[in-house]
Amino acid sequence: MRRFLLHQTAYLLCVPLFFSSLLPVHTWKGDCPIRTNEDAAPLIWRVEDQALEAPNALTVTVQAAAFDDLAAVQCAFRFDTSRLQFDSLKILQALPLATGDFGLFDIENGEIRLVWASANQGYNLSQDTAVFRFHFQVTQTGGMLSEAFELDDLILNGLAYTSAFVESPVELEFFTLTNTSDQKTAGPQLKLYQNRPNPFHSGTTIGFFLPDAGVVRFRVLNPRGRELFQTGGTYQGGYHEVHLQYSDLQTNGILWYELVTPFGSRVRKMMKNDR
Repeated sequence: MRRFLLHQTAYLLCVPLFFSSLLPVHTWKGDCPIRTNEDAAPLIWRVEDQALEAPNALTVTVQAAAFDDLAAVQCAFRFDTSRLQFDSLKILQALPLATGDFGLFDIENGEIRLVWASANQGYNLSQDTAVFRFHFQVTQTGGMLSEAFELDDLILNGLAYTSAFVESPVELEFFTLTNTSDQKTAGPQLKLYQNRPNPFHSGTTIGFFLPDAGVVRFRVLNPRGRELFQTGGTYQGGYHEVHLQYSDLQTNGILWYELVTPFGSRVRKMMKNDR
């Protein structure tokens, strides 16, 4: 991914060149000592899953899972414009965000971009810290928010950085509330993570989390639904990874990957570029 250099008074960070013409940014100077760490915890945005009922207003509060020393973040949200109409954005007090950090220029196509970097420090976010809110109008009844709102790495690769320049992926997960209290449901849930890196041209890694042991099937499909790759087996509960090489997938462009388990199915998309 191409980057350009930005200068801060206390330290240096890099922001993708892709966004330099889309959002206002500071001009930083110097080398960019980005450090990748496969074991770095992701920055997880958490959103309550809600039923879509027209013509109700819908508030999407984006919370952060616990994350230490957040100094910069970039990501893109995509929403289904056939079911949701964007109304407004409200920034909360957890991070020193500004409206200019959000790219709303392609809102008619359901795209919201966020690019932010701290001027001089990293911020510690406690579990379920509310960071910002999107307000929508529901235009079509049916389904859940999780079916109409997602992170899209094909618009902008989701990345977070600490003040020590350690790079982490950005993920989105949904939670539900119990019927009897305003507490989030307990227990781990099935998760399928965005592949890293994305887009990719040589190889990529896809992580998934199982709440318990079970038989798993993982496959990759092209946009027409033709299967390009499949693997599976019995896995213990916990975190696992699938590693894909360039030779595993005999096509380029947008691809879909699917995880089928006894606990449900998950599907995400990725981009494979030519060498």
